[in-house]
Amino acid sequence: MSKLDLSPAKWIWLPVERTLANTAVIFRRTVHLERIPSDVHGWVFADSRYELWVNNARVQWGPAPADPRWPEVDPLNLDTYLRVGANLIEVKVLWFGQGEGTYVPSNPGFICRVDADGMAGGLLATDLTWEVALDRTLKPGGHAQSMLRALQEIRDLRETCGRSWMRAVELPIPANKPLICGKPQPGGAHCLETGDKFLRSRMIPLMREEMHTDFELFERGTIQWRVPVEDWFDFRVADAIECHPGAVENEPIAKGVQGMGAYLSFAMPEIRAGWPEIEIEAPEGTVIEVIYQESHDPDNGPWLDTMHFAWSRFTCRNGINRLRPFDWYSMRYLQLHIRENEGPVTVKAVRFHRRVYPFAREPQFDCSERPLQRLFEANVNTLRNSIQECNTDGPGRERQQYAGDCSYQQTPLRMLFGESQHGERFLRTFADGQTFDGYFLDTWPANDRMIRIGQRLIGMTPWGPILDHGVGFVIDCWQHWMESGREVRVRELLPHLQRFARYLANRRDGNGLIPAEHELQGMTSVWMDHDAYGSPAQGRDKTNDASAITQRRKTGSFNLYTAGMLRHALVPLCRAFGSETEAAEFASLAEEFEVAVDARYWCSELGLYVDNLPWAKEEGVLHCSDRTLAMSALYGYLPKASQPLVASLLAGESVAGIEVGWSYIVNAVWRHRALFQLGRVDAALCLLREQWARFPSIESGNTLPEHWHFLPDSKDLWSHCAVVPLIDLVEGIAGLFPAEPGFATVGLRPALADLTALELTVCLPIGALHVQVGPSGITYHFPEAMRWRLELPNGSSEGKGNYLFVGRAHAWD
Repeated sequence: MSKLDLSPAKWIWLPVERTLANTAVIFRRTVHLERIPSDVHGWVFADSRYELWVNNARVQWGPAPADPRWPEVDPLNLDTYLRVGANLIEVKVLWFGQGEGTYVPSNPGFICRVDADGMAGGLLATDLTWEVALDRTLKPGGHAQSMLRALQEIRDLRETCGRSWMRAVELPIPANKPLICGKPQPGGAHCLETGDKFLRSRMIPLMREEMHTDFELFERGTIQWRVPVEDWFDFRVADAIECHPGAVENEPIAKGVQGMGAYLSFAMPEIRAGWPEIEIEAPEGTVIEVIYQESHDPDNGPWLDTMHFAWSRFTCRNGINRLRPFDWYSMRYLQLHIRENEGPVTVKAVRFHRRVYPFAREPQFDCSERPLQRLFEANVNTLRNSIQECNTDGPGRERQQYAGDCSYQQTPLRMLFGESQHGERFLRTFADGQTFDGYFLDTWPANDRMIRIGQRLIGMTPWGPILDHGVGFVIDCWQHWMESGREVRVRELLPHLQRFARYLANRRDGNGLIPAEHELQGMTSVWMDHDAYGSPAQGRDKTNDASAITQRRKTGSFNLYTAGMLRHALVPLCRAFGSETEAAEFASLAEEFEVAVDARYWCSELGLYVDNLPWAKEEGVLHCSDRTLAMSALYGYLPKASQPLVASLLAGESVAGIEVGWSYIVNAVWRHRALFQLGRVDAALCLLREQWARFPSIESGNTLPEHWHFLPDSKDLWSHCAVVPLIDLVEGIAGLFPAEPGFATVGLRPALADLTALELTVCLPIGALHVQVGPSGITYHFPEAMRWRLELPNGSSEGKGNYLFVGRAHAWD
């Protein structure tokens, strides 16, 4: 990352006094070349999103979501797109004008500079010579799809001709400053004249687009509308649709009938993230709703449109139309609803442009158990959907970047994909969301967290910025340094982490604890998990995690989490980077949290932490969460005598008088890590085989879902961000951990399970390590001069008969 000055380019925009939300603008410039220059490179940025074309070829889409105070400018390479003669450069810019899950409002604007070797003054730069026009195919001022997506795309393709071109105007903002430093547009923003706001160069590679042509038509029929069509799509008016399935054939759709529509349903083999593209021949005025969905069960009826209002509307011009949404979606199923056609309609092609992060390498693993191999493969595909420019949640709904539960993804990225740059960007961009008070916004950049702050001030929501995601972020920084060895970003962020720890210290009550109850939290909130702190008998209850009983059960767990973060992440970071005074300060603070948690939540009779111990008689049950049990083991807070009981509880074995709450699927990583550490490999593998490998989403979408219980044709996400199987594979079965930063010494804690055959390649900063598991044990094939340290389950380094070490490696002294 570096600061950029794009001079002599200028920020430009429409010559207007205001810009409406969801305004689409097209900039263009023609460049005449007598020869094709070499190394044509440059920079491009637009707020909110752009699509760049050269000579009618789509080049790239961007930028990456970022804090508007420090936006990231995309690199640009035009080597393969230019020709001798006239070259048309077009940039389509969409200004959201309202916040969403990946965008915090700024101001509209566009800037571009392109240089070329051997051309004095470069090739082109944005200035007054550029032309600009409103793209009236998208009516300005359109509404949002949801709070988490700014654009509900409704286009009239008949408007593409006859645009009125104007000269662009220059915006009075220096070419090294972001748009938020300028005069705000209605709906935009203006930054305080404090701090150093600047343009950053993009921190990660541009996303890659892959073309897929494996959509298959699986259903068609007609729709009888009992209400105006728009009433359904805009409001979901009840009892609006009557479906009549017909023969599945790729024949033209007949002329439309008033009050009727035709539908065609297509499916890909798996869930993917990207852009569908439909090539369709239709009479002028034909209206087509394109519906995007992750899951579907034909028994629920043929109609889709249940996925968070994920649809676009196109009104066709006469002839061939190419329907492609501006923004991307997570989907497996696509449905075309065709109406108001004055003649036959023919679907020529249905394609998908998959959006994929360009990982450093492809994961390599081969398990002899087919269900486990399918599970690992589905987890990899899930990661491909979730890892966009941001460390995202579920791309079918929000695409937001969280710390805490979503950032577990970074470990398999580093160790299986060999990818550390993405983690670097996650740390930097998430830290941008630290407030003046010292806490982090639990997801950033994301506008809904800013909205929640205002709502929280007057009690309109129980949820404020989530503190435990901030605690998880400190651990993320520690984990990134240990697994990658890249200390620059972590060293830079250390003062941010220290300020957050001091904020936590000041939030304690008379018991020395930070309360989890919403009414005691002030601006922030404590989440920890959807499900782990409620009664298992309640199942998945969306109101459960906000109930007073459930919420207070999180207090001990959250404070134990905070103590573990201080002792095992922040204190070591302070010591590693020379902050000895701060290390002593936070070690003392960790002890204070530990003593306070022990005083209220440690049950000496059972020898474990009980989440509701202070109110157990009132509630009539002793409640333990898998999260608290796991943290007590992983952070060393569990006496040896208590380990068998905790291991038994985490394995799911019933113990009289104790109720255990289970975390939702993403946070199950704590349970699995603890099971491996406590020697219950059998239980961890049983969960993989009997629970994880049987998810219907694996067979249907090659993905892992958001929740244990999920339904097709619902708002449930079938592709989310869980990575438990891949973490089990690397950390659990192969037993790899960094004994020193950057795996300078490789820690080995292998779990000899009953797997008959497994091969795995792990990407370490010092080289690839090949692991083989078989009936006779585990073999490690080391790269040259790798240092390793073996930890056996009993803590001894003796008895190496079941472990074979191959290569020029040596034991750590």
